[in-house]
Amino acid sequence: MKKSNKLNKTEYSIAIFKRFDIYWQLLGYKTKYNAYLMYIYQTIITIAVTIGFPLHLNIGLLLARNQEEFFNNMALNVASIACTIKIITYTMHINEMEELTELYAKLDARLQKNDESTYFQYKVKRFSHFMVTMFSTSYFSSGIVLLISLALGGKRRLLCPAWLPIDWETSSFSYICAIIYQYIGLCMQTVQNVINDAYSPVAYCTLAGHVHILAMRISKIGYNAKMADGINATELHECFEDYSRIMCIHRRLERIVSIPLLVQFLANALNICAALVYLLFFADNIIGYIYYIMFLFSIIVELFPVCYYGSLMEDELRNLPYALFTCKWFTQTNVFRRSIIVFTQISLRNVPAFAGGLFRIHLDSFFATCKMAYSFFTLVMSIK
Repeated sequence: MKKSNKLNKTEYSIAIFKRFDIYWQLLGYKTKYNAYLMYIYQTIITIAVTIGFPLHLNIGLLLARNQEEFFNNMALNVASIACTIKIITYTMHINEMEELTELYAKLDARLQKNDESTYFQYKVKRFSHFMVTMFSTSYFSSGIVLLISLALGGKRRLLCPAWLPIDWETSSFSYICAIIYQYIGLCMQTVQNVINDAYSPVAYCTLAGHVHILAMRISKIGYNAKMADGINATELHECFEDYSRIMCIHRRLERIVSIPLLVQFLANALNICAALVYLLFFADNIIGYIYYIMFLFSIIVELFPVCYYGSLMEDELRNLPYALFTCKWFTQTNVFRRSIIVFTQISLRNVPAFAGGLFRIHLDSFFATCKMAYSFFTLVMSIK
């Protein structure tokens, strides 16, 4: 029974990140099927969706006939381009993402106490699963609302204003093909967006949880009278190894998510502006209002969690020196005390995470992005 419990502990983080494997498989990655067929499938998805979908939106934006069509296309256009850049970046780091999951699993193996396992189960794993579910539900709901608005529109039009090399306006068969292509493209880009936007907050949530658990573990050292001084010193050394793993994860994670989050910050500011303009001046039916309200909500949902957990991670790292001070170091050996001093000096370093070296992954950046969107909005209104 003990062996089974230990296995469950080491699978905490694996279970969290395994949900992303479903979406990677839909894109043709992380699958056990024939490698040659999967390569062909990946090539089709890359050409038809990853590159082709934003390209046909770009051309449609350039050919927009009026302001309404321009702003209606702009929001989806920016989101589609950002999605393509982010998924290509994540695809380049897919092996490193698997290595990070293994490092998280090594930290999971250290969850020995009931309170540590309980904290991780209810404060990390549960919220991580909730975020993946929230992103999936929010993004797929937007696509369904867009399809409903098309069905209730009454006139022949595309799901997204765009250019297509077929005469869909006069041919029913061409129109059906165009709608099928756009809907499949939206669904596949939604799959890509779930990976793009859910991975970073889930990764930072898991990292912040492990930092908090490390602080819990450190603060208990020395209070068990049954443990010898040598065991306490060993426990402190193991805690330092945990801290080293956390710092390694922090550096690798920042390298993986840096470019995608930079693109996300910039794209969200533009999209909030474009969505507000269309919602206030061009939306003329209830479905349009619902769609763009959900679109704005999706943009906020996309950015807030990673900023929140980035802030939480910094706070948890700042609390580590206090945890070291609260352990019963004053009854330990001189070697233990010197180790505590060295550990404290190392943990006092401020280690913020940045997106592209410009935007700090912090709640301050979330509010700065909202201010940036308002600045774009006032600029658009001034030249209206």
